[in-house]
Amino acid sequence: MSRAWKVAGPTVATLVVGCVLFAAFFDWSVLRDLIARVAAARTGRAVAIENLSVQLRWRPTLRATGVRISNPGWATAPNLLEADRIEFTISLPALLRGALVFHDLEVMRPRVALERRDGQRSWVLSPNRGAVELPVVHRLVIADGTVRYQDSASHTSPDLRVETRAKAPEDQMLAAEVSSTFRGQTVHGKAAGPASLADRSQRYPLQGQIAIGATAARFGGAIKGPATFEAVDLEAEMSGTNLADLESMVDFNIPDTPPYKLAGHVSRAGAEWRIDSLRGMVGDTDLVVLDGAAPPISARRPHLEPTGFR
Repeated sequence: MSRAWKVAGPTVATLVVGCVLFAAFFDWSVLRDLIARVAAARTGRAVAIENLSVQLRWRPTLRATGVRISNPGWATAPNLLEADRIEFTISLPALLRGALVFHDLEVMRPRVALERRDGQRSWVLSPNRGAVELPVVHRLVIADGTVRYQDSASHTSPDLRVETRAKAPEDQMLAAEVSSTFRGQTVHGKAAGPASLADRSQRYPLQGQIAIGATAARFGGAIKGPATFEAVDLEAEMSGTNLADLESMVDFNIPDTPPYKLAGHVSRAGAEWRIDSLRGMVGDTDLVVLDGAAPPISARRPHLEPTGFR
């Protein structure tokens, strides 16, 4: 045994034993209450955690059960978020550098209630604090999640089921299914996207399909920035019995048409959306838009103008 270890060994052993005893006997309810108070101060909402346990290791693991974040007083549902359990593993080196990085984030039976009424949105937390930087998440797991959205102006109340699915751990995908009504029309859809927020520069696959009344659409491709859709590169198809059925989803008048089937390329770079290579048929008429002829669409205020056709 080296002289250095003889000197340092007892100190290291004491620290290890001390950490073990601390983890075993520390009253984690103190930390639970502190986390709830800090979260409440940052969000402007009441935050409650029934139980909290911590495993101290190089990647500390925190498990919180009975998590609730309240909705504003005007909302129908009392809570914005309820979850049976939230468990996450933190990167300690990143935390010491001031960055929040989750190696694993597991959310069991989350129930989210979103509502829009009279210009107010229940999911806007502390609007005066500005934009919130989302943490890096390497692996996200959601089990039996539901999202309820209510919009009194459009009489819309979709119910979404959200969970992660995977054939293998490295193929984890976030899947969502919706069944609802939109302005009197039935809505059914499903989509699958990335279950990771780790690399904002990486392209992640995204695919899905949706039917609103007699209108059906499907898409597939890739996105960058899964939480913000910073860049989008999708091929999309849409068909229906009458293009005028789309009036409820856009801000201009559309004349009645015979049945149609359209396809095109949808992209986004920064704040600009673009539709290129639009092609298809409306009734017996071929429809083509030259690449680049369709005007860009602002990400802040979606607006389509039916120009550039030939």
